[in-house]
Amino acid sequence: LVDLGASQWLNSLQIDGEAQPMERYHLVTLANTSTFGGGMRVAPQADNTDGQLDLVTVSDLPKLKLLMKFPRIYAGSHIGEEGVKHRLVRRLEARSPETVHLNIDGEASGVLPASFEILPGAIPFLI
Repeated sequence: LVDLGASQWLNSLQIDGEAQPMERYHLVTLANTSTFGGGMRVAPQADNTDGQLDLVTVSDLPKLKLLMKFPRIYAGSHIGEEGVKHRLVRRLEARSPETVHLNIDGEASGVLPASFEILPGAIPFLI
């Protein structure tokens, strides 16, 4: 799980090489599994075998609407609601004119700009 700037602002995303319109976000999350942080289902459809990352964004919403959405994250029922978008990606590049801290798998891990790419089959496993 990569969380780009929870409660901060992020303005520029490039998804699979395609620049997205400038937007203000409260949350940008990349996930390869459906749950994290004690059962929060930020990306309930994430499948670690599909060779893609699940990108979930929450746009600039009023604080009351954000608070109302938060409990739905645990159930995974927030996808598709106003301001919440989900899409599958292979590569994400993120930039911001502001300092945005990264949270990677629960650990503070750098600042933007950053890029993330999934490499299916890059790590062999013996089962």
